[in-house]
Amino acid sequence: MVATVIATGMVTRNDVEAAAARTRNVVRHTPLTLVESGVFPATVMLKLEQLQHAGGYPVRGVFNQVIAGLERRTFDPDAGLVAAYTPAVAAAVVHVARRLDLPVTVFAPASAEANASTTLTVDGTLADAQLEAERHALATGGLHCPGLSPECWAQMVAGAGTVGLELWTQTLGQLDTVVVPERATALTAGITAALASHVRVVEAVSSPELCAVARHDLWEERRIAVDDVAACAYAYLREGYRPSVGERVAVVLSSADTAPSLIVRPTSEPTSEVGPTSEPIAPTLSVLSA
Repeated sequence: MVATVIATGMVTRNDVEAAAARTRNVVRHTPLTLVESGVFPATVMLKLEQLQHAGGYPVRGVFNQVIAGLERRTFDPDAGLVAAYTPAVAAAVVHVARRLDLPVTVFAPASAEANASTTLTVDGTLADAQLEAERHALATGGLHCPGLSPECWAQMVAGAGTVGLELWTQTLGQLDTVVVPERATALTAGITAALASHVRVVEAVSSPELCAVARHDLWEERRIAVDDVAACAYAYLREGYRPSVGERVAVVLSSADTAPSLIVRPTSEPTSEVGPTSEPIAPTLSVLSA
């Protein structure tokens, strides 16, 4: 079990609040569910961000980047959005383009399983596709949406940080700790920027085996479909995190780059600690806020 406190860098709460104002009418305000008492020794809530448009939190950052660009007139709307194909970011860019009625062009290596209606195939690797996307945006005046790159890191982090603002509202400020998966770096940094003065934000790391078990259990016991990245936050909570008595913990299930048919039972399940009881978890959850 590993958890680290995350620094936010150049993104502030003011940036996150500005992102929330830009995106409030286009992002989905995802529900927060309460895990029934007796499963963990503290109050544990699950933030169902995997229900977000395009399957996860990246769409918040892309909306923030694009709407800010439209406000500042930094790109030609007729040229639209341009991206290289990576599953999470490309899906977010395509969704944002359709929602804002903008053209979109995605460059993908031939090996990628991409949507042919919005994708141009490039010989070579993802790096070649990224280079071609940059060239196309520069030539046409479109907006390049590279995801978590230095050129738009702050906008992606600020957009992702709106998850933190939602959590604070949904819990009425009754929140002590937020657990975020290790690989959701922009999400962790954004929530920290939004809530660092109020809560502890930790980045959770778990083994692939425990993440696979957690992913399977979330589906079988709660009918929550997430990918391996999101499942690691739940695995971290189950494998050994020991919250204080009365602590209020929110676990962010960040993404669902998956389908239920792909969630299979692990061939061998490692031993894990699941709080004060090893009884099966009931599937019913109470919705605190949508």
